[in-house]
Amino acid sequence: SSNMKTPVMTRQSYGRSGAASHSSTPQVAGSMQGKPDRNMYIETSQRHEKLCKEVQLDDLIEFLGADWKSGWDSVNGGDFKEDIDEILGSYASKCDDDGLKMDGGKVGEKTYQVAFGVLAEAVQSHLNDSSKIKPGMYWYDTHNMHLKCDNDTTRKPDGGFTVSKRCSPSWQNLAVVVEIKGDELKNDSHWIRGQVLCDFRDMSQSEPRRFMVGLAVARHGSVRVYLYTPGRIYSASLGCLPLTAGDKATESASEVVAFLLLLHKQLAVDSGYLTRKGGIYSSHLDCSELADASKQEKPYPKIHHMCKDTYGRHRQLNAQQTWVYPVQYEAAGEKGSAFFKFQWGFKNDDEAAIHEFLLARKVPHVPKLRFSTHITAKGPESDDWVCRGEAMLIADVGRSIIGNFDGSEAPLSEAEIINIFAGYVHTLIAAAAVDADNRYVLHRDISTGNLMIKNDKSPYIIDWGYGRLCVKDEKRLLSEKQMIGTTIYMGIRILNGCLSRSVIDDLESLFLVLCHCLWVKYGKENRQYVNLWVKRDMGYVMDCRGSWLMDSESLFSDMECPGEIPEALKLLVLGMYKLLFPSSRILKSKRHDVDPRLDTFNQNEWLKVFEEAAEHVHGASMPCLEELRNYVSQPSNWHTPFSCHTEATQPCDKDKANEQSIPETPTRHGSKRQVDSLVASISKKPRL
Repeated sequence: SSNMKTPVMTRQSYGRSGAASHSSTPQVAGSMQGKPDRNMYIETSQRHEKLCKEVQLDDLIEFLGADWKSGWDSVNGGDFKEDIDEILGSYASKCDDDGLKMDGGKVGEKTYQVAFGVLAEAVQSHLNDSSKIKPGMYWYDTHNMHLKCDNDTTRKPDGGFTVSKRCSPSWQNLAVVVEIKGDELKNDSHWIRGQVLCDFRDMSQSEPRRFMVGLAVARHGSVRVYLYTPGRIYSASLGCLPLTAGDKATESASEVVAFLLLLHKQLAVDSGYLTRKGGIYSSHLDCSELADASKQEKPYPKIHHMCKDTYGRHRQLNAQQTWVYPVQYEAAGEKGSAFFKFQWGFKNDDEAAIHEFLLARKVPHVPKLRFSTHITAKGPESDDWVCRGEAMLIADVGRSIIGNFDGSEAPLSEAEIINIFAGYVHTLIAAAAVDADNRYVLHRDISTGNLMIKNDKSPYIIDWGYGRLCVKDEKRLLSEKQMIGTTIYMGIRILNGCLSRSVIDDLESLFLVLCHCLWVKYGKENRQYVNLWVKRDMGYVMDCRGSWLMDSESLFSDMECPGEIPEALKLLVLGMYKLLFPSSRILKSKRHDVDPRLDTFNQNEWLKVFEEAAEHVHGASMPCLEELRNYVSQPSNWHTPFSCHTEATQPCDKDKANEQSIPETPTRHGSKRQVDSLVASISKKPRL
């Protein structure tokens, strides 16, 4: 539901393949503009308060799995007592040699910075000569190093550990991040926690992580452990840095050293990346390396030339996160272009399952699924916040439709536009058709970035990650508990707080995409309804949308020269408008109202709109329109009609939905707008 806050994006390309971003709902860059400050970190911490949970150290380690728990019992249970004493002795000697004074008055950040580095190096030096554990990570002092973020900013963590000594520190290479403050701050303050959360966000900016570890050092040398697992951030008190030479054998200091030994031991085996030890950026990625791939028939696809430009929605630690990469793949002698997509999501329908359902039903214009698997996030199974990961290899289906209107790609003819959008309508209607088991699919996030076309002008709909595989007895109506979709393409009823969804809402979003595309190509500079497409705030969009939809004249009022719009496209827009807004009641629906359009939905009427538009284009081939015509003409494709009766949905969260209704407004001529008159020309056919 955080999609509602995502900005509009006219075009986003997929690196060398040129395909549009997987996410019609582009990621939120956050407030990281320019140098981050204390207030920004505090706000970040407070915003994620519900995700953060204080636990005991033993519980935190147990969340990482049995191997981590066993390793902790070993290093903290006496097996490494002599090693810990030697490390602390070496640490104390080095502190004395460097003249570090930590046993009187307030200790500053700089002193703790040096002290932690001395301890990290003492552990690593000891392990170089140890037969029990070999170094599994390598310390870097980064408090003066600008690490580049993917939104063209830089940040400087105080330190970090990488799992390879051959790589220079970067957000991608850090397995453990360290933030340090002086005695003026507690290590559980919003300031330092916000820094660690931003570190976790930047560490996963290029690729997904199954877990990430952070350490915070602050007042009195106290150390706190932060553990990120998708959907949760756990923290636990660890112990304290030894403040004087006399502290070298204390239990508190020993626990800090023991935890560093545990990190060395376990990160050498599994450092939290999807492929366990290393990142996914390699010349080859065998999909068999991903967890839970046993269900897939061998041979597994092999991925080559993974692009280091990362797309998707992943610059947040809550809600669903998605990473997408254009790749080349090879499987069973077959080669081609594809997208490798990974997403963390809460308990919901699998996108792969939706793909398989649609493909099995032969719903057109859905990309082929080459490979899919699940990866379970670490954490207690009883925790409601536990996420499940889903990795997919999806066929490359070209570029976003918006590129053919904003000048970045070759323009489409009116015949091609009609044909392509007929294909989109076919997909949405066929997906929402109830099968013998009363199952159907709603997309729920139709937007410019999810509507694709290939070079041969074949249309495709991607990103079914927010879709739902629904089961309803004689209904094609889904009741929601929250608002999902991209704000500027949400239907007017959804913006108005109605939480029931149907295929009509997907078709309304498709209509808005078509209008946006024409607005991009033909729009003038001084536009009356600019908030329709550039405002992410729901209130602005809703106010503007209500006025814009009140009569058909408004649809083209922002066009520089409406006469330049081909007549066929104007008819297409007006035809869809008349089907979607036959009454002003649609614009004023209250949150519990059932969509009145459900009772009169007729596939033939949608086909007729495209056929009438196509009549103004002579001699053009329209295969997608022909497929839609064949689909509608088959009696087997007429299913149980929509039911207009459903239980009232639960009131939505005020933080997630704007309850503002849209009043009727006078026209520019001073009289009340009459939408009903616009449908007089449409002949009503009996429902089947």
